[in-house]
Amino acid sequence: MTRGHGLSGRRVLITGASSGVGSAAARRFSEEGASVALLARRGDQLQSLADELGRDAHPLAVDITDPSGVAATVATFATGSVFALDAGTTAF
Repeated sequence: MTRGHGLSGRRVLITGASSGVGSAAARRFSEEGASVALLARRGDQLQSLADELGRDAHPLAVDITDPSGVAATVATFATGSVFALDAGTTAF
C-alpha cells in the first residue's frame, strides 16, 4: 500500500495502541503520514509496533487510569494533535 499524506505534519495520540483496534488505527494513521504517539500499559507490545511503524512512532507506556501520567503525556503531545481514544477499562 502506498503511504498517503493526508495527515502529514499532524500528530495522533492513540490510547489502547498495543493491540486490536488501537494498533490498527496506529497503522492507518501512520500510513497517512501522521506522527503517532502510542499509549498503552504494555510497553513491550508498544515498542514492537513502534519498530514496525518507524521513526514517527513514539511508544509511551501509560496507564490511562493514572491521571498524572495522562496529563503529562497530553501536555507533551497535545498541540496539533488528533486524539484516537480506544483504551478500555473494566470495573470488577
